[in-house]
Amino acid sequence: MSTLKQKTIASMVNCTIILVLSLPFYVLLPSIYWKLTTVGLCLSYHMIFRRTCIGMRLAGTRYNAPPTTAYIALYSLSFSTILFWVWIPFDLLVCYAVAQALCIRATGYTIPGRLTGIRTLSNE
Repeated sequence: MSTLKQKTIASMVNCTIILVLSLPFYVLLPSIYWKLTTVGLCLSYHMIFRRTCIGMRLAGTRYNAPPTTAYIALYSLSFSTILFWVWIPFDLLVCYAVAQALCIRATGYTIPGRLTGIRTLSNE
């Protein structure tokens, strides 16, 4: 099983890659369309790197089984908490990060992994 640190590293790398790829759209599109495009890039990125993404390679992790479309959709939905908020910027992100950390500590799964049965394993 992978550690919380490995999962965090993988997510930070993947989010950075996706946000950098979305920068050209930031200047071309209105805010809401840029956000939706960025979430679409996240979905596409994980569909392309379905077996092991760049973040997982750098963190030294892998999946126990190929991710399903449901897992990738849930992962992309969780990524969207970076871009969308209700009351203040990043309020959804903070709530999701706390729930994610609690889920990982309690079950060893991320929230999308728990819902779909996909587990992240350490290569060590």
